Amino acid sequence: MDAEIQDVNRQMMEQTGRVVMHSDYPLVVTDANGTGLTRRQETITGDLTTDALRWLMKADIGMLLGGSIRQTVNQGDITYGDIINMLPFDNCAIKIQATGAQILEVLRQTTSLLPAGDGDFPQVSGLRYTIIVADHSITDVEVLQADGTYAPLSPTATYTIASTDYATIKGGFRGLFADCTVVEYTTTLYRDAMVQYVTDVLGGNIGQPYAEPQGRITVISSLNKE
Repeated sequence: MDAEIQDVNRQMMEQTGRVVMHSDYPLVVTDANGTGLTRRQETITGDLTTDALRWLMKADIGMLLGGSIRQTVNQGDITYGDIINMLPFDNCAIKIQATGAQILEVLRQTTSLLPAGDGDFPQVSGLRYTIIVADHSITDVEVLQADGTYAPLSPTATYTIASTDYATIKGGFRGLFADCTVVEYTTTLYRDAMVQYVTDVLGGNIGQPYAEPQGRITVISSLNKE
């Protein structure tokens, strides 16, 4: 029995200890006090992971629960074990269809607790929006176009969204996507989507485009937008 356990541990270390990417910047999830940043604001890790999901699923928009991103990873060589610690859940990539009105309602409800954190806070790709904390409103919601520009979200239009099965059909995002049409359901874990994106698209290195959050989510405290 001891020999079997040691063999299993060896195999696990072979997988978790292998370097899968490099990052020129720390992938920050929490602040110096251990407070979860992904639950209240845009983060590098949120940008990176939602970009990966949107790329993998060839969707208009990528969305991920802030609570799905758990642990900061330091800059330098990054192992698969580091990625598991950062993205620890066995949630699979999925593509759904939703109207602009449904997306707007998700944004409104999942940012309504600010300035307190919320595990449902939406990290996004292919989308940008502004939160007015004083009255819990959402403004300036825009969708990325093929030419690199942004256009206003249309409440009546239908968009494809790349996310995880837990975040959508299994009750995340307040359950507001639960009845949406599923376009594609994969067995690819969201952490593996991120590894594949960094390998295939970024050449194995997380560089300057992810040095800072990319301005997708603006948080304004007052009604005067100050």
